[in-house]
Order: sequence, then C-alpha cells, then structure tokens
Amino acid sequence: MDWCSYVNLCGGCPWKGESWWGYINGGYYLGTIAGGILIYRLSYLLQGRLIIFMLIGSSAFGILTLGYGFISNPFLALLFVILMGPAYQLRDLAQTTMYQNSADETMLTKILAAKSVLNELIFVFSILGIGVLTDLIGVRLIYILSGILLIISSIFGFIQLKLQGKGNALEAEG
Repeated sequence: MDWCSYVNLCGGCPWKGESWWGYINGGYYLGTIAGGILIYRLSYLLQGRLIIFMLIGSSAFGILTLGYGFISNPFLALLFVILMGPAYQLRDLAQTTMYQNSADETMLTKILAAKSVLNELIFVFSILGIGVLTDLIGVRLIYILSGILLIISSIFGFIQLKLQGKGNALEAEG
C-alpha cells in the first residue's frame, strides 16, 4: 500500500508512491526560494503598504491551502504548493518588517528571539495535535480546515489592523 492510499488523501488518486511527497515538499521550498527572490526584487513596493501585502500573502496562502485540500491531480497539487511559497514569503517578510519597525533597536534581538522560541514551541505542539487530528479525520480535511482558518485569520487581521487603524504606526515607521 502506498502512502497516498494509506492516508486516504483523495481516494484512488493518481499519486503513486512516496516520491510525490518529495516532489510536493521540494516544490514548496522551490516556491519559497523563488518568493524570497521575488520579494527582494520588489521590496520597494512593500514600503508603506506592509499591512495590505501581509493581508494579500495570508489570504493567498489560505486560499491555496484550502484549494490544495480539494485537489486530486498531483501536477495541480504541485503547482499549488509552488505558489504557496511566494504567498508565505510575502506574509512573513511583511510581518518581520513590521516587527523591526515597531521595536527599539536595543530590544529587537530580544523580541525576535522570544518570537522564535514561541513559534517553535507552538510548532512542536501543533505537530502533535495535527498528527492526532490527521489520524482521526484524514489529511484532506486537515488542509481544508487549515485553509479556512488561515482565511479567517487574515480577514480578522485585516479588520483589526486596517479598519481600526492599529497598524498605521507600524507602516509609518517603515
């Protein structure tokens, strides 16, 4: 039994063997590298528009994740994960820039170190939780639920940061 049929990802999908998981993971990292280069080249566009680009990146990542949950075609899935990379980079780099803009230079290292520790701690527990949930409801539903949660969080973030003006100070300093 191959990995795809084991996790019942798409019930008889054309994905054959574990090699496709390698292609999917490699495609995602290829997309993040390409996204990083693209954002580097277009960084001047982000200046003064960090929140809107963070929203665009978060929304795109959520939509692509949600769509990925419904895909049975391995080539289309590969395209989606490649496109997830630039969306992730756009969101992440806008967030990091806002941290840098909002922190005093002497506190920035401490803030980013604390953020990193907290992210890794949450990541460890989320792996355990997602592993248990995947066994209970399957991989496909995990991606669908993740996509929905990402979209909801980007909408909530947009409302909090943009409409209530809480992000204006972060952009003004950039």
